[in-house]
Amino acid sequence: MLRFFEKQPACLVGLEACGSSHYWAREISALGHELRLIPAGLCQAIRKTRQDRRRYAEAISEAATRKTMPFVPIKSAEQQAAAMVLKTRAFGIGTAKIAGLIAIVRDETDARLPKAARFAPSAIADQIEALIVQIDNLEREIVAVIKRDEDTQRLVTIPGVGAITAASIKALVPDPGGFKSGRHFAAWLELTPRSHSSDGKERLGGISKMGTRSSAPCW
Repeated sequence: MLRFFEKQPACLVGLEACGSSHYWAREISALGHELRLIPAGLCQAIRKTRQDRRRYAEAISEAATRKTMPFVPIKSAEQQAAAMVLKTRAFGIGTAKIAGLIAIVRDETDARLPKAARFAPSAIADQIEALIVQIDNLEREIVAVIKRDEDTQRLVTIPGVGAITAASIKALVPDPGGFKSGRHFAAWLELTPRSHSSDGKERLGGISKMGTRSSAPCW
């Protein structure tokens, strides 16, 4: 694909945001082309009929030229690497909550678990404990990186923003200028009321307080 774009004059290239789109965006941009990443799913809304390669390409082309389209900022390799560390940490979140079950497995005097059924859970408990140690190491590395970064150091001065939140914003928001206001950023974080508006009447529900997941793959 790069050999194809090497032969083309500088032009506008639209890609649907996905796991590999940021890599291709960087590579194609280096050849002098202008890249626009379209949020995943919006191209499907533009597609007029059932999906095939030609019609999907038409939808991407149309989305790339829309003035109101919210394009995805291109992440650098370093930002993608930081996001990978955060996603790896998120994979192990929650394992500490089963410490009570592990204690039962380890306690050979506990009659609630038959001896014959203790061997397999013990092997699983070993893996979980090893995972917890690795997650702790990842968290320490994240905190160490934050202490060396000026942007994240400013972020942690905000009340309620800790090391992991600052690292997530740094990794997943490559260009804060892409948001028109703080409200747009809050909407991206899903920290806004659920809308049930229709027929000109505004009906706003509550806020889940859960926010967006840090494992979002493209945004």
